[in-house]
Amino acid sequence: MNPFKVLHYNRLIGWLVFYGLVIGLTIGTVVVASHHVDHNILPAGKVRLTMSQQRYKVGDSVVFTVSNDFTKTIYVTNNCPAEPLAVYRWDGKTWLRVHDSVPQSECPDQSRQVPIRAESSVSSSYDNWQHLFATPGIYRIAVPVDGYDDYPYQDIEVLSAQQSP
Repeated sequence: MNPFKVLHYNRLIGWLVFYGLVIGLTIGTVVVASHHVDHNILPAGKVRLTMSQQRYKVGDSVVFTVSNDFTKTIYVTNNCPAEPLAVYRWDGKTWLRVHDSVPQSECPDQSRQVPIRAESSVSSSYDNWQHLFATPGIYRIAVPVDGYDDYPYQDIEVLSAQQSP
């Protein structure tokens, strides 16, 4: 056998072993590093919905506050001209979704996603959606938050104008 061919094969085998080791070590490092990353960690915290009162009279201003206890900004979808948060009325058997809307001119420059920074809150009211709470009864207000699996809500009672809170 030609000594130059043997030398050529030895070099080729040497380079293959070298690159095999480099690739193997790189893959091994990535695998070990990926096992130290917990891909299932959810940010710790909570989204809370609070109401200014638990009882209102028909025509009262219904004010709510969405609080972000997470360490990152959350986003609530602005559905204007529809009501700001989901509203349901108890009919004695089930919760029925109720809707109201304002003219589109009431919300021309509003962002579709309302950011609520970490450890802060945003308050608003249903003053523009006066027909939502026109019927006395029990109502549930719920806040859907993008990327948050829970559905924070508060129940309120709306009394007729003659009833006392």
